[in-house]
Amino acid sequence: MASGTILVPGGTGLVGSHAVRRWRTEGRKVVTVSSSGGGDMTADFTDLDAVRDAMARVGPSDVVNFAALANVDRCEREPDLAHALNCDLARNIGIALPRGARFVHISTDMVYASAGMSHETDVDLLNIYARSKYAGDLAARDHGATVLRLNVFGRSTNPDRSSFSDWVIDAARNGRSIGLYDDVLISPLSFGTIADLIMRVVADPRPGIFNFGSAGGASKAAIGLGLVQMLGLSADGISRTRLGAQEGLPVKRPLDMRMDCGMFGETFGIRLPTTLEEMEKVAGEYQHHGA
Repeated sequence: MASGTILVPGGTGLVGSHAVRRWRTEGRKVVTVSSSGGGDMTADFTDLDAVRDAMARVGPSDVVNFAALANVDRCEREPDLAHALNCDLARNIGIALPRGARFVHISTDMVYASAGMSHETDVDLLNIYARSKYAGDLAARDHGATVLRLNVFGRSTNPDRSSFSDWVIDAARNGRSIGLYDDVLISPLSFGTIADLIMRVVADPRPGIFNFGSAGGASKAAIGLGLVQMLGLSADGISRTRLGAQEGLPVKRPLDMRMDCGMFGETFGIRLPTTLEEMEKVAGEYQHHGA
Protein backbone atom coordinates (compact mmCIF):
# COMPACT_ATOMS: atom_id res chain seq x y z
CA MET A 1 0.00 0.00 0.00
CA ALA A 2 1.29 3.42 -0.89
CA SER A 3 2.05 5.52 2.16
CA GLY A 4 -0.35 8.31 2.96
CA THR A 5 -2.83 9.61 5.49
CA ILE A 6 -5.83 7.54 6.55
CA LEU A 7 -8.84 9.74 7.36
CA VAL A 8 -11.14 8.01 9.85
CA PRO A 9 -14.61 9.44 10.50
CA GLY A 10 -15.90 7.78 13.65
CA GLY A 11 -12.34 7.08 14.76
CA THR A 12 -13.16 7.84 18.40
CA GLY A 13 -15.94 5.22 18.68
CA LEU A 14 -15.82 1.68 20.02
CA VAL A 15 -14.53 -0.05 16.89
CA GLY A 16 -12.80 2.89 15.23
CA SER A 17 -10.69 3.82 18.25
CA HIS A 18 -9.29 0.28 18.48
CA ALA A 19 -8.40 0.27 14.78
CA VAL A 20 -6.79 3.71 14.98
CA ARG A 21 -4.68 2.65 17.95
CA ARG A 22 -3.50 -0.44 16.05
CA TRP A 23 -2.70 1.44 12.85
CA ARG A 24 -0.74 4.13 14.67
CA THR A 25 1.27 1.46 16.49
CA GLU A 26 2.19 0.16 13.03
CA GLY A 27 3.48 3.62 12.08
CA ARG A 28 0.60 4.70 9.86
CA LYS A 29 -0.47 8.34 9.77
CA VAL A 30 -4.11 8.59 10.89
CA VAL A 31 -6.42 11.60 11.26
CA THR A 32 -9.63 10.95 13.19
CA VAL A 33 -12.81 12.95 12.65
CA SER A 34 -15.55 13.45 15.22
CA SER A 35 -18.63 15.66 15.11
CA SER A 36 -18.62 16.18 18.87
CA GLY A 37 -14.93 16.73 19.61
CA GLY A 38 -12.34 14.31 20.88
CA GLY A 39 -10.89 13.51 17.47
CA ASP A 40 -7.98 15.10 15.64
CA MET A 41 -10.51 17.09 13.63
CA THR A 42 -14.03 18.24 14.50
CA ALA A 43 -16.38 18.29 11.53
CA ASP A 44 -19.98 17.49 10.69
CA PHE A 45 -19.71 15.01 7.85
CA THR A 46 -23.45 15.18 7.19
CA ASP A 47 -22.58 18.60 5.67
CA LEU A 48 -21.05 18.09 2.22
CA ASP A 49 -19.14 21.38 2.36
CA ALA A 50 -17.57 20.33 5.67
CA VAL A 51 -16.51 17.02 4.12
CA ARG A 52 -14.97 18.76 1.12
CA ASP A 53 -13.08 21.12 3.43
CA ALA A 54 -11.74 18.22 5.51
CA MET A 55 -10.65 16.31 2.42
CA ALA A 56 -8.84 19.39 1.09
CA ARG A 57 -7.07 19.97 4.42
CA VAL A 58 -5.98 16.36 4.97
CA GLY A 59 -5.52 15.06 1.43
CA PRO A 60 -6.07 11.43 2.48
CA SER A 61 -4.90 8.45 0.49
CA ASP A 62 -7.56 6.36 2.25
CA VAL A 63 -10.83 6.97 4.07
CA VAL A 64 -12.15 4.34 6.47
CA ASN A 65 -15.59 5.32 7.72
CA PHE A 66 -16.73 4.00 11.10
CA ALA A 67 -19.16 6.88 11.74
CA ALA A 68 -22.76 5.86 12.36
CA LEU A 69 -25.76 6.25 14.62
CA ALA A 70 -25.86 2.70 16.00
CA ASN A 71 -28.39 3.19 18.79
CA VAL A 72 -31.30 1.21 17.38
CA ASP A 73 -33.95 2.79 19.59
CA ARG A 74 -32.74 6.32 18.90
CA CYS A 75 -32.79 5.64 15.15
CA GLU A 76 -36.45 4.73 15.48
CA ARG A 77 -37.21 7.93 17.41
CA GLU A 78 -35.14 10.16 15.11
CA PRO A 79 -35.32 8.71 11.59
CA ASP A 80 -34.06 11.86 9.88
CA LEU A 81 -30.93 11.85 12.05
CA ALA A 82 -30.46 8.13 11.39
CA HIS A 83 -30.62 8.68 7.64
CA ALA A 84 -28.24 11.66 7.85
CA LEU A 85 -25.59 9.81 9.86
CA ASN A 86 -25.96 6.34 8.33
CA CYS A 87 -26.60 7.25 4.68
CA ASP A 88 -26.00 10.91 3.80
CA LEU A 89 -22.62 10.91 5.55
CA ALA A 90 -21.39 7.97 3.47
CA ARG A 91 -22.64 9.57 0.28
CA ASN A 92 -20.87 12.83 1.13
CA ILE A 93 -17.58 11.00 1.63
CA GLY A 94 -17.98 9.37 -1.76
CA ILE A 95 -18.74 12.67 -3.47
CA ALA A 96 -15.83 14.51 -1.84
CA LEU A 97 -13.27 11.69 -2.04
CA PRO A 98 -10.00 12.86 -3.61
CA ARG A 99 -9.09 11.32 -6.94
CA GLY A 100 -7.26 8.03 -6.39
CA ALA A 101 -8.16 7.76 -2.69
CA ARG A 102 -9.56 4.47 -1.43
CA PHE A 103 -12.82 4.27 0.51
CA VAL A 104 -13.77 1.56 3.02
CA HIS A 105 -17.21 1.88 4.62
CA ILE A 106 -18.05 -0.09 7.76
CA SER A 107 -21.59 -1.42 7.96
CA THR A 108 -23.63 -3.87 10.02
CA ASP A 109 -25.01 -7.40 10.06
CA MET A 110 -28.36 -6.05 11.29
CA VAL A 111 -29.52 -5.80 7.67
CA TYR A 112 -30.10 -9.58 7.89
CA ALA A 113 -32.92 -11.38 9.68
CA SER A 114 -33.57 -14.58 7.75
CA ALA A 115 -32.80 -18.00 9.20
CA GLY A 116 -29.45 -19.47 8.13
CA MET A 117 -26.27 -17.98 6.69
CA SER A 118 -27.19 -14.81 4.82
CA HIS A 119 -25.54 -13.81 1.56
CA GLU A 120 -25.01 -10.16 0.69
CA THR A 121 -28.32 -9.88 -1.18
CA ASP A 122 -30.45 -11.54 1.54
CA VAL A 123 -31.38 -8.27 3.23
CA ASP A 124 -34.38 -8.19 5.57
CA LEU A 125 -34.76 -4.74 7.11
CA LEU A 126 -36.72 -4.83 10.37
CA ASN A 127 -36.11 -1.31 11.70
CA ILE A 128 -34.98 2.19 10.78
CA TYR A 129 -31.40 1.49 11.81
CA ALA A 130 -31.19 -1.38 9.33
CA ARG A 131 -32.91 0.62 6.59
CA SER A 132 -30.67 3.64 7.03
CA LYS A 133 -27.51 1.51 7.11
CA TYR A 134 -28.60 -0.36 3.98
CA ALA A 135 -29.16 2.95 2.20
CA GLY A 136 -25.66 3.98 3.27
CA ASP A 137 -24.22 0.72 1.93
CA LEU A 138 -25.68 1.44 -1.49
CA ALA A 139 -24.56 5.08 -1.46
CA ALA A 140 -20.99 4.12 -0.54
CA ARG A 141 -20.89 1.28 -3.08
CA ASP A 142 -22.09 3.64 -5.82
CA HIS A 143 -19.01 5.78 -5.13
CA GLY A 144 -16.60 2.87 -5.43
CA ALA A 145 -16.32 1.94 -1.75
CA THR A 146 -15.55 -1.44 -0.27
CA VAL A 147 -18.46 -1.96 2.14
CA LEU A 148 -17.84 -4.38 5.02
CA ARG A 149 -20.80 -5.69 7.03
CA LEU A 150 -19.72 -6.89 10.46
CA ASN A 151 -20.44 -7.66 14.09
CA VAL A 152 -17.72 -7.19 16.69
CA PHE A 153 -16.64 -8.39 20.10
CA GLY A 154 -13.50 -8.27 22.20
CA ARG A 155 -11.76 -6.26 24.88
CA SER A 156 -12.52 -2.58 24.38
CA THR A 157 -9.61 -0.14 24.50
CA ASN A 158 -11.98 2.83 24.55
CA PRO A 159 -12.32 4.13 28.13
CA ASP A 160 -15.76 5.54 27.35
CA ARG A 161 -17.25 2.48 25.68
CA SER A 162 -17.52 -1.15 26.73
CA SER A 163 -18.20 -4.14 24.50
CA PHE A 164 -20.53 -7.13 24.74
CA SER A 165 -17.71 -9.34 25.97
CA ASP A 166 -16.60 -6.68 28.49
CA TRP A 167 -20.13 -6.74 29.93
CA VAL A 168 -20.23 -10.54 30.15
CA ILE A 169 -16.79 -10.94 31.71
CA ASP A 170 -17.35 -8.12 34.17
CA ALA A 171 -20.58 -9.81 35.30
CA ALA A 172 -18.80 -13.16 35.74
CA ARG A 173 -15.95 -11.62 37.70
CA ASN A 174 -18.29 -9.69 40.01
CA GLY A 175 -21.00 -12.31 40.45
CA ARG A 176 -23.74 -10.25 38.78
CA SER A 177 -26.74 -12.03 37.27
CA ILE A 178 -27.25 -11.49 33.54
CA GLY A 179 -29.11 -13.26 30.77
CA LEU A 180 -27.61 -14.10 27.39
CA TYR A 181 -29.75 -14.70 24.33
CA ASP A 182 -29.66 -18.25 23.04
CA ASP A 183 -31.65 -17.35 19.92
CA VAL A 184 -29.63 -14.33 18.73
CA LEU A 185 -27.05 -15.65 16.27
CA ILE A 186 -24.04 -13.70 15.00
CA SER A 187 -20.73 -14.14 13.11
CA PRO A 188 -18.49 -11.69 14.98
CA LEU A 189 -14.89 -10.70 14.46
CA SER A 190 -12.57 -9.40 17.16
CA PHE A 191 -11.41 -5.77 17.22
CA GLY A 192 -7.87 -6.82 16.36
CA THR A 193 -8.87 -8.96 13.39
CA ILE A 194 -11.01 -6.16 12.02
CA ALA A 195 -8.18 -3.64 12.25
CA ASP A 196 -5.65 -5.99 10.63
CA LEU A 197 -7.89 -7.12 7.78
CA ILE A 198 -9.12 -3.65 6.91
CA MET A 199 -5.52 -2.70 6.17
CA ARG A 200 -5.23 -5.70 3.87
CA VAL A 201 -8.40 -4.59 2.11
CA VAL A 202 -7.05 -1.04 1.76
CA ALA A 203 -3.88 -2.44 0.19
CA ASP A 204 -5.88 -4.11 -2.59
CA PRO A 205 -9.40 -2.65 -2.57
CA ARG A 206 -12.31 -4.10 -4.53
CA PRO A 207 -15.56 -2.14 -4.81
CA GLY A 208 -18.71 -3.83 -3.61
CA ILE A 209 -20.60 -4.99 -0.54
CA PHE A 210 -19.11 -7.87 1.46
CA ASN A 211 -20.02 -9.87 4.53
CA PHE A 212 -17.05 -9.58 6.88
CA GLY A 213 -17.39 -12.01 9.75
CA SER A 214 -16.18 -15.20 11.35
CA ALA A 215 -16.94 -18.56 9.78
CA GLY A 216 -19.71 -20.56 11.37
CA GLY A 217 -21.28 -18.16 13.81
CA ALA A 218 -22.85 -18.88 17.19
CA SER A 219 -25.43 -17.55 19.61
CA LYS A 220 -24.59 -14.69 21.94
CA ALA A 221 -25.10 -17.12 24.83
CA ALA A 222 -22.63 -19.63 23.40
CA ILE A 223 -20.04 -16.90 22.78
CA GLY A 224 -20.42 -15.28 26.18
CA LEU A 225 -20.44 -18.52 28.14
CA GLY A 226 -17.58 -19.87 26.04
CA LEU A 227 -15.41 -16.87 26.91
CA VAL A 228 -16.25 -17.23 30.60
CA GLN A 229 -15.26 -20.91 30.50
CA MET A 230 -12.02 -20.20 28.61
CA LEU A 231 -11.07 -17.67 31.27
CA GLY A 232 -11.87 -20.06 34.13
CA LEU A 233 -14.53 -17.76 35.57
CA SER A 234 -17.76 -18.78 37.26
CA ALA A 235 -20.89 -18.78 35.12
CA ASP A 236 -23.21 -19.26 38.09
CA GLY A 237 -24.92 -15.91 37.58
CA ILE A 238 -25.28 -16.22 33.81
CA SER A 239 -28.48 -17.69 32.43
CA ARG A 240 -29.59 -18.53 28.93
CA THR A 241 -32.64 -16.63 27.76
CA ARG A 242 -34.50 -15.95 24.52
CA LEU A 243 -35.40 -12.75 22.72
CA GLY A 244 -38.19 -14.63 20.98
CA ALA A 245 -41.19 -12.62 19.85
CA GLN A 246 -39.72 -9.45 21.40
CA GLU A 247 -42.96 -8.49 23.08
CA GLY A 248 -42.64 -5.19 24.92
CA LEU A 249 -39.55 -4.04 23.02
CA PRO A 250 -40.00 -0.64 21.31
CA VAL A 251 -38.09 -1.74 18.20
CA LYS A 252 -37.96 -5.18 16.62
CA ARG A 253 -34.48 -6.67 16.23
CA PRO A 254 -33.28 -9.54 14.05
CA LEU A 255 -32.52 -12.91 15.63
CA ASP A 256 -30.32 -14.60 13.02
CA MET A 257 -27.58 -12.35 11.68
CA ARG A 258 -25.10 -15.07 10.72
CA MET A 259 -23.34 -14.33 7.47
CA ASP A 260 -21.93 -16.38 4.62
CA CYS A 261 -18.60 -14.63 4.05
CA GLY A 262 -17.45 -16.70 1.11
CA MET A 263 -17.52 -13.82 -1.36
CA PHE A 264 -15.11 -11.78 0.79
CA GLY A 265 -12.67 -14.69 1.01
CA GLU A 266 -12.81 -15.40 -2.70
CA THR A 267 -12.51 -11.75 -3.73
CA PHE A 268 -9.65 -10.77 -1.43
CA GLY A 269 -7.92 -14.15 -1.07
CA ILE A 270 -8.16 -13.88 2.70
CA ARG A 271 -9.15 -16.73 4.99
CA LEU A 272 -11.50 -15.45 7.65
CA PRO A 273 -11.16 -17.10 11.08
CA THR A 274 -13.82 -19.32 12.62
CA THR A 275 -15.97 -18.04 15.45
CA LEU A 276 -14.17 -20.40 17.83
CA GLU A 277 -10.77 -19.11 16.73
CA GLU A 278 -11.92 -15.55 17.38
CA MET A 279 -13.25 -16.54 20.81
CA GLU A 280 -9.88 -18.05 21.69
CA LYS A 281 -8.12 -14.91 20.47
CA VAL A 282 -10.38 -12.66 22.56
CA ALA A 283 -9.98 -14.87 25.64
CA GLY A 284 -6.22 -14.57 25.23
CA GLU A 285 -6.48 -10.76 25.16
CA TYR A 286 -8.41 -10.75 28.43
CA GLN A 287 -5.94 -13.17 30.01
CA HIS A 288 -3.05 -10.93 28.94
CA HIS A 289 -4.69 -7.95 30.59
CA GLY A 290 -5.63 -9.78 33.78
CA ALA A 291 -9.28 -10.56 33.19
